[in-house]
Amino acid sequence: MLKIDLAKAFDMVEWSVVIDTLQHKGFHSQFLELVHACISTMSYSVNVNGDSYGFFQASRGIRQGCPLSPYLFVIVVNELS
Repeated sequence: MLKIDLAKAFDMVEWSVVIDTLQHKGFHSQFLELVHACISTMSYSVNVNGDSYGFFQASRGIRQGCPLSPYLFVIVVNELS
C-alpha cells in the first residue's frame, strides 16, 4: 500500500509543470497565460498575535482555496500517472 500526503503535494507542484501539462492537453495559449497569472501571483503574510508582518512571494504550489486549484492538481496528477 502506498500512502501519499496530497496536502504536501498540492503545495509542491511546480508552476512550469502545470503549464506544460495544460499545453500538452491542448489548452489555448491565452488560457495558459491566464492560469499562469492566477497561480504565480500568490503572496503570503505572517500573522503574529494578530499583527501582519510583511509579504513574501511564493515560488511554487497551487493556492489552496482557489476554485481552480483542485482541477489543476487533478490534471497534473493524472498526467504523472
